[in-house]
Amino acid sequence: MDYMNQQKLPNSVVGADSEKSEAPVTGASKILFIQLIVVLLTVIGFFCYQDLYAAQSAAFGGSIAMLNVWQADRSLHLAANTARLSPGSEVTILYLGIIQRFVVTLVLFVAGMLWLKLSPLALMSAFAVAQLGFLLKKP
Repeated sequence: MDYMNQQKLPNSVVGADSEKSEAPVTGASKILFIQLIVVLLTVIGFFCYQDLYAAQSAAFGGSIAMLNVWQADRSLHLAANTARLSPGSEVTILYLGIIQRFVVTLVLFVAGMLWLKLSPLALMSAFAVAQLGFLLKKP
């Protein structure tokens, strides 16, 4: 076989990515870093002014917010890839991602407060403060 004269097959046929596909730039890593700093400061505050129990509750609440951002980023990447393969179905992926984030957040709040018996004030406070990561991110 003459390998020099073979036609190059598309990536989907070959199964190897010779060209780097462009992922949407969402800024999620910057938001997650800011949220991590804000959550750590909140956890330290609860530890200093209350106790370890409140600090653990705050860490759990902040982790829920950070998981939410990671899931949103994952949904955006999946929707962008889906748009390339099947235009028009990316909206469904985005809506499913929103529903998934809502359900996961709700289940984690319920698990944290009822099953793990965490402090609701610290849990909700850290979750709310972690949302400031969106406001503190510079464009």
